[in-house]
Amino acid sequence: MKEAKKLNYADNIKKSLNKKKTIWDTANLETNKNGTTEKINTLNIEENSISDSQETANAFNKYFLNAAKSNNTKQNELSFHNLDNTTPLHYLMHSFKNPFPNINLKCILTKEVEKVIKSLKPKNSSGYDGIPTKVIKISSTFISSPSTHICNKSLS
Repeated sequence: MKEAKKLNYADNIKKSLNKKKTIWDTANLETNKNGTTEKINTLNIEENSISDSQETANAFNKYFLNAAKSNNTKQNELSFHNLDNTTPLHYLMHSFKNPFPNINLKCILTKEVEKVIKSLKPKNSSGYDGIPTKVIKISSTFISSPSTHICNKSLS
């Protein structure tokens, strides 16, 4: 069945005049991006039929909470130490034979920040902050000094 699908899609792409559009149409079809989904009307749990959406959501929540609790219980049984009464730092200190070395972070220079900004690819798309890299590169002379200050303060 999979091989037949592959051959069919390859044939459609080969015959297409607009190959990019055909490829995207195929990808959207396979990932069900065309919006056609089957709606589940009822859910059978332990011979009880649930049709209310709120009850269905509650049943899923109950199932996954119980699954997480039982998984955690199994993990605690398998562990060598009972960590419920200790802090993560206490656990780490007792888990390793040698103490952790001190980390000395050096302050960065404005030139280093400018170098990093220059190395960014000039794209119109933005990251989590919503600022495109093109804007960052254009404004690098204005933002490199404050960025350096922020980085150095966060490292000290």
